[in-house]
Amino acid sequence: MKNTQAVLSVLEDTDVFAGVASSDLETLLSFDDVKKITLNKGQYVYHHGDKAEHFWIILSGELISQTTSLRHPFHSLSYFPGDVTGLRGMIDPGQPRPVSVIADSESELIEIPGRLLMTMDSSVWGKILSNVAKIVLNRLIECHEREDH
Repeated sequence: MKNTQAVLSVLEDTDVFAGVASSDLETLLSFDDVKKITLNKGQYVYHHGDKAEHFWIILSGELISQTTSLRHPFHSLSYFPGDVTGLRGMIDPGQPRPVSVIADSESELIEIPGRLLMTMDSSVWGKILSNVAKIVLNRLIECHEREDH
């Protein structure tokens, strides 16, 4: 991947990779399946129901997650540079995506196949899982706080 140093600095500041050594992140970026992609406004990263195989780190731009439910006919959640989307592709590959994610502006992302994380040292994988658990917990708390108001 070109411009590895710029991408590496974003990954180092991403909550999912907190505490993961730079050398391990460099190893992850060296895989041929890791790609930088550019999306135009309105393009989908993924659709509700798609098979989850990848996750994405946002380098620039803004993404919107769209969900529908009986309680809220339309709900959106924004993602910004440094955020991760597609955690299911990291943690539970092969399962259907629960939401759709769309670029709300021209956006650059790093696309990473979830299976690559499982090829890394178990201590790296353990650190990433711990970080994901914290992220999910914080999202649940935020949702609970919104529902209380």
